[in-house]
Amino acid sequence: MKPPDFLTSSADFNTIKQQAHPQDWETIKQVFRNYEKDLEPTYGYFALADFNKISERAIHTFMSKLIFLGISQLSSEDIHYAWAEVRTHFLKNYWGFKKLMEMPALHRKANLYEFESISPKMLVSKPAAKVSYKDAFFYIWAVFQSMVITKCLILIFGNELAKDDTLENRIFFGIVIFFSFGSLGFFAWLRRNKKYD
Repeated sequence: MKPPDFLTSSADFNTIKQQAHPQDWETIKQVFRNYEKDLEPTYGYFALADFNKISERAIHTFMSKLIFLGISQLSSEDIHYAWAEVRTHFLKNYWGFKKLMEMPALHRKANLYEFESISPKMLVSKPAAKVSYKDAFFYIWAVFQSMVITKCLILIFGNELAKDDTLENRIFFGIVIFFSFGSLGFFAWLRRNKKYD
């Protein structure tokens, strides 16, 4: 069956189609083909109008997540995780839509949608992101800092606190502990969008 217009005519759809690597596009199309099946309740029904609204909201949310992650930096895990997030969020409370126990008069089953297939020649391996010297330095520095610098500082200020339990020593020791966790947290936050295949 032909996919709905709200999907194929949206700006997000065209952006994803143009910018995604062919392998990623195949994975995304697999989600598009089956997404209504994933939203269908295991028991009970949704009214036709509600199911249409649910489908539209779910697919727009999914595409927004992909664009937020960065189309050119996606991995198949990112795509599946983005859809799983949408589906999990929906299943918590059905986004406020009422599930009916009896089949309503206006009802339809979930559709499976068809998309054009990609030539096997286009499905070349996705090039792996290369680690630059700058990236390597960040990782080496994080290891050196956590295993040497912060451990030495904790040892020094911990000994001072053990010998002399004053407010000043407690403050210095607290700052060292905060630096230890804060620096690693800051490093993880800086590298949060970096992907290596």
